[in-house]
Amino acid sequence: MKQKTIKFSTLFFLLMLPFSLWAAASTGAYPTTFANTGHIDRIDAAAGEIVINDTLISLPSSATVHRPSRKFSSSRDLKKGMKVGYSSHTENGKKTISELWLLPKNWGLSESESESELMYEH
Repeated sequence: MKQKTIKFSTLFFLLMLPFSLWAAASTGAYPTTFANTGHIDRIDAAAGEIVINDTLISLPSSATVHRPSRKFSSSRDLKKGMKVGYSSHTENGKKTISELWLLPKNWGLSESESESELMYEH
């Protein structure tokens, strides 16, 4: 009986492994810290520009945009007021976003602040 249980457990694990790897890859796991964070003040995806915390930054169409609900998104999904984290580099003397993550409203708050914010979201 013990050997059958071990075989079943091993088989179950092997069958679930591909699903687990797919799920981890498809969620686009977020970093725990970001080089830069802020709120979007203005976005003009067609012009390739974004203003975050009063700073004009180049946002090329090649920049990767991540959101919690799906692996990748696009700059067209960005809206004024959204909280974001991003990585950037300097290109032709301009700060340019390489990757951008949409952050939940409570990102960066302590656990007690996060809980109290959730209590008042009704």
